[in-house]
Amino acid sequence: MSTQVKYSSAEAKDVDNKIYPRSQYSFFNLQYNIHPKLVDNVIPLVLNLKHIFGFPSLSLPQIQTMTLSTHNTFPSVAELTSTFADWLGELVASKDSFSIALSGGRTPIFIFDYLVANYRDKIEWQKIKFYWGDERCVSPEHEESNYRAAMEHLLQPLGIPAANIFRIQGEDDPEDEALRYAQVLRDTLPIVNGVPKLDLVLLGMGADGHTASIFPNRLDLLASARVCEAVTHPESGQARVTMTMQVINRAERVVFLVTGADKTEKVKLITGGKQNAKLFPATYVNPTSGQLYWLFDQAANPKP
Repeated sequence: MSTQVKYSSAEAKDVDNKIYPRSQYSFFNLQYNIHPKLVDNVIPLVLNLKHIFGFPSLSLPQIQTMTLSTHNTFPSVAELTSTFADWLGELVASKDSFSIALSGGRTPIFIFDYLVANYRDKIEWQKIKFYWGDERCVSPEHEESNYRAAMEHLLQPLGIPAANIFRIQGEDDPEDEALRYAQVLRDTLPIVNGVPKLDLVLLGMGADGHTASIFPNRLDLLASARVCEAVTHPESGQARVTMTMQVINRAERVVFLVTGADKTEKVKLITGGKQNAKLFPATYVNPTSGQLYWLFDQAANPKP
């Protein structure tokens, strides 16, 4: 089912609110793409000219925004990334401040590199506050650190200030850090119904159906009332800290970025609503906003 990307009432796309992501304007039947920052000057000018001179061919903006389906499959990771980057740029442009929880894994690194190479000047990066959905309990310099990957491939190349970066301190005691990071989220994000609210959560999905660091052997965490939990990887025994499902599901938007043929089986089970899909944590991602989007490459979700 195709679902148009939704905007909250605070992001309404009308003349009164003056917010026009990727707007297109028609002046004397000529089309121009205008950056959202120019809207405050352009719209009053259009209205005044139309009122004073009665130009019949001077039209108000025809708003064009991207449309994503609930499930979106792309021929390649590059095309998936390009679409995601355009969509992210629209979302950021529509708000004065924007919060995002990053994920780990191979797909985000590809996306980070693409954003740095192609969107350095196309997204208002200074608006964004960066968080992490989960982290391995290692030092920030460790090769397995999600924080390190994001810093090297995205945040440092873009010159994101330290004040906009809120990392999970994986080098600390996991239980203590789960409590500390929960307080960081409470202190720096809006609280809605007692839960910190992010604008966007990025998620991956493991071949075992886990997401964030909520694993199939810990389905009990789905009912956790905490903001963050300390967990252990079921195979490696590595300690981790993760946001809980209640935080993920209270986000305004949640996006799964899933690539690779090793994910195909779980993709079919979870997106197809199969009975045994309930065994996998990714099945339980269901934001209260209704804005859940899956972005696959062809390998992860082959089309017949």
